[in-house]
Amino acid sequence: MLYIGLDAGSVSVKVVVLDKEGNKREGYYKRHKGHPLKVALDLLEKAAGTEDPASGDDFSLSVTGSSGRLVADALDSGFTNELVAQTYATRKLFPHIRTIIELGGEDSKLIILGKNGIKDFSMNSVCAAGTGSFLDQQA
Repeated sequence: MLYIGLDAGSVSVKVVVLDKEGNKREGYYKRHKGHPLKVALDLLEKAAGTEDPASGDDFSLSVTGSSGRLVADALDSGFTNELVAQTYATRKLFPHIRTIIELGGEDSKLIILGKNGIKDFSMNSVCAAGTGSFLDQQA
């Protein structure tokens, strides 16, 4: 079994392939320049090309990100909210961590983790972490 994670953000697409033990087999990053679906499909094709077709490995695909719903719909796949994905990964990899700060191309997030998941969170709604949205609103 292979696990493929795809994050289609506002600026780039990231794909990672893990084996059944959770070891990273492949990873890809590419800026999509306004075409997240095309880049996502290209990177998934590249990731699939690294696997030996004779291995017969099944795979599971998880999709997240601000453009993730578009990609998930096109692939007839499930979509996972970014906050949920970040919380799950942090709890799994770093169980002692209680605060997540994520600066993305479209927004910034502050997630406070509690005993049973997300205790509180905040997302900016104006400035998009360096994408120029603040300047656009001033024009």
